[in-house]
Amino acid sequence: MSIEFFAALLILLPLGGAAVTGFATAVGGRYGIIGSEWITSVIAITLLAIDVVVLLAVRQSGTPVVISMGNWAAPFGIVLVADLLSLTMVLLSSIVFAASFLFSLETVDNATKAKFFYPLFLALVAGVHGSFLTGDVFNLYVMVEIMALSSAALMVLRASPQQVREGWLYLLLNIGLAAVLLVALRVTYTSFGTLNMADLAQKIAQHPDEPIVGLLVALYMIPFGIKAALFLGYFWLPGPYAAAVPAVTGYFSGLLTKVGVYVIFRLATLIFPSQQNLFPILLALAVLSMLVVFLAYSETNMRRILGYHITSQIGYMILGIGIATDQAYTAVVFYIFHHVAVKGGLFLIAGAVEFVAGSSDLAKVSGLKARYEALGTLFLVLGLSLAGVMPFSSGMVAKWSILRASMPHVQYVAVGLFVGLATLLSMRKIWNAIFWGKEKMVETLYLPLPRSAFAGIAILAILSLALGMPGLGATNLLWTIAKEATAMMQPEVYIPAVLGGT
Repeated sequence: MSIEFFAALLILLPLGGAAVTGFATAVGGRYGIIGSEWITSVIAITLLAIDVVVLLAVRQSGTPVVISMGNWAAPFGIVLVADLLSLTMVLLSSIVFAASFLFSLETVDNATKAKFFYPLFLALVAGVHGSFLTGDVFNLYVMVEIMALSSAALMVLRASPQQVREGWLYLLLNIGLAAVLLVALRVTYTSFGTLNMADLAQKIAQHPDEPIVGLLVALYMIPFGIKAALFLGYFWLPGPYAAAVPAVTGYFSGLLTKVGVYVIFRLATLIFPSQQNLFPILLALAVLSMLVVFLAYSETNMRRILGYHITSQIGYMILGIGIATDQAYTAVVFYIFHHVAVKGGLFLIAGAVEFVAGSSDLAKVSGLKARYEALGTLFLVLGLSLAGVMPFSSGMVAKWSILRASMPHVQYVAVGLFVGLATLLSMRKIWNAIFWGKEKMVETLYLPLPRSAFAGIAILAILSLALGMPGLGATNLLWTIAKEATAMMQPEVYIPAVLGGT
């Protein structure tokens, strides 16, 4: 079997798994749920193995793997492009999916699982992987819609009033963004006669000063900026993330907004690098997004606090994209890896707090450290890593790499350090309220944290430490992959690989 076949499986496997587990859940009752768990576990392990194999093959060859669907060559057919950046993002998705799956095994009740929990989760994974691997903007639209519909359904599984309200708002928002993307596709094809990213990049490079190019920048950047929860587009994020089933919010927080960041990364470096006005706008949005951290201080729910931190941390990534140097781009790739692991772990910890104590409200829960010391330790590791002050963690390496790439611009370095301090104080607020002090709950209300749930959190915490621990080699390996990904995503490499030198 060819490497192209394995690369296509990164989308087809979870998509097929969604269909199989959907049938099993519909007709199998309790045994169907058990079967769905086994099928999902096999898919989670297989996705990790396949992605590593394809990633190693691409590193060895030095060129992306291009899959022409139906043997229709680009730019006429739909193509999938597996380069180091997209494969790194798929690897991140697979790791957080495996951790979230472990967390779900004993924390999600059978009544919720019977509402097609695993089929929807697998469909979401397929949409996310498809968004990373697609080589044309129409297929990107399709994958983003699969992702939006499955995530909206996962938000309302327990059908509480809060979930239904937030789910509908999330769905309506995505319908509006889909309409804007459809307009963008229409304008793109009408103006340039193509929807293939490489072909589009080549044609825009020939007409960079056309007014229609500026319109396309807005039509693509606005919806994906909102999906990335950048400044003024972050309003949708805290509510749904606080209402959804805790087991999936780890995946939500790690990957959904990163699809927006990934697309902005591709647009800025491949399709619109000639639009010089774009990069100052990205820098301004980055700074304003980083300052959203202060909105977290008014919240008393742990998941809502962490929701605002997503926007703040994404500001660092957009800062690197806006600086637009190879060093900054490499730092962005590393930062994404760090953030997906740390933020996914923190949201799973918030879910664990809700499972054992019945709430993650800072006014209702306190003193969990004495009863759940290991959980408190994991929070310290991940919380300090998020702030960038945990020694030998991914957070310290990632944050300082972004700031080092920003050194010619002292104002951005100052904002980055200031926001890092604010993040630390926000993590201290959660620690003091949830884990420190005396217990507020009645002892009989506490539940033991399942080992599988703890294991899911521990995987992401260990990953964060491994990426920053000197001597283990993980930091150097990922940094090397990030550099190689930065080189491979450049137009002079990406375009010939997809179009065959045309």
